[in-house]
This record gives sequence, C-alpha cells and structure tokens, in this order.
Amino acid sequence: MGILDRVFRHTTEPRRQGGPRVTVSIEVNDDSAARWAAMSPQERREEKARSQEALRIERLAADGATAARERRGHVRGKHYTEWPDTVRDLKREERHGEALDLLFECIDAAERDRDGREPAPWYTEQAAIIFRKGKDYAAEIAVLERYQKACPRGQRSETVDARLMKARQFLSKSTR
Repeated sequence: MGILDRVFRHTTEPRRQGGPRVTVSIEVNDDSAARWAAMSPQERREEKARSQEALRIERLAADGATAARERRGHVRGKHYTEWPDTVRDLKREERHGEALDLLFECIDAAERDRDGREPAPWYTEQAAIIFRKGKDYAAEIAVLERYQKACPRGQRSETVDARLMKARQFLSKSTR
C-alpha cells in the first residue's frame, strides 16, 4: 500500500434544521505521514507518479466505459492531467516549441475528455501565455477562440475570456 492511500469513513448525524449532516474524515497511518513529511519534493513527485500509474493501469484494465474514458484523455501514454509539471519545466527551459506541441496534444485530449463540459482551460492558457510572450497575438487569439468554441454556452473560463479581449487589443495596436 502506497503512502498516498487513505482510509475514508463517514457518519451521518441528524441536523436540527435542513436534514442529515454527513461528516467525512480521513485517517492517515502515522508511519506513512512521517515518511511523506520526510520525503524531498522530488521523491513526493515520484511517489505521486507511481500512484497515478497504478490507477491508470487499473482504469485501462477495467471493462468498457471506464477504459474508453481513460484512453480518451491519453497523451503520449499518460493522462493529460499528468503533464503540467513537464510543461512548466519546458517553459522554464525556454523550450517553447516543445511545450506548445505538448500543450496542443493536451488541448486535444481535454476536448475529447470533456463529457459535455468545458475542456480544462489550463492548457489553453499556457499556450496563450507562450504566444503572447512571443508577440504572436494572432496565434494567441486562435487558441483562445478554439477553447471558446469547445465550451458549452455559459461554461467558459472568465480568465480565458479576459485574455482573449486583451489579445485582441494587443493585435489591433500592433497592426496600426
């Protein structure tokens, strides 16, 4: 059993007003908590990656809908939600082309995996940041508009909307 494993228990107690109250508590093995606290950030990332890999394998081995849902979100053998640290590292190393390639793969996966909701905006925002830093306002607008088109009505990210408005202003100033 990994350090990240937790035991959940809940109790239902009657409330004075408004019906039952549910209390959820988390029990953590003292040895596991101490080992976790003693780990370096790198060791914690590695432990988290091991736990995510085990969960991914379990989901892929499941029948039907669970496995199909897991595959929809895959990028380069991992779920798209597992790539932010890599994206941050690529950006920090100023490997923007590689970061954009990965981000667009993640944007595709987030759009496939959205189940009628808005796709995860983080990947779009990161691509837009890279484009703005390179003063490529047209590309920034294109990626932000792509996000908006993928969103159901009324379910857009306000930060994406604000960034799009600002990018349009930058583009109009740069073409004067």
